[in-house]
Amino acid sequence: MKDMIKPKYELLPEEANLRKAEKEGLVVIYPKEDQLFLDIDTEEQFQEFKARWDQLSLFDIFKEYYSLPSKSGLPHRHIVVNLHHKYSSIQRIAMQAILNSDCRKEIISMLRLVTYKEPIVFFQPKE
Repeated sequence: MKDMIKPKYELLPEEANLRKAEKEGLVVIYPKEDQLFLDIDTEEQFQEFKARWDQLSLFDIFKEYYSLPSKSGLPHRHIVVNLHHKYSSIQRIAMQAILNSDCRKEIISMLRLVTYKEPIVFFQPKE
């Protein structure tokens, strides 16, 4: 039998997910309706994000972005994108995927749409 790979993301009930974050000493951050939260895991993924950003900046959707350190450290990073307008959760998840956010995170976000108040979330280390 092959060794099971522990998934990076789990689809836990919302309350269990919040308890797990607290137990691990993480702060839960939710986006505004005019923000995207991207999860970038490699330098290559970050370079692809920047290339897509340059291509899509022709459309008047994105204002600017900034990067937050991930609990895993570089090259892992969280990117917050500020938008010109408010969008629904499903629209923001689609934009995150288009900008090259981790596909597993975005699939979990899609599944969370059914049961979570806010399906898009970052777990950041406490400062």
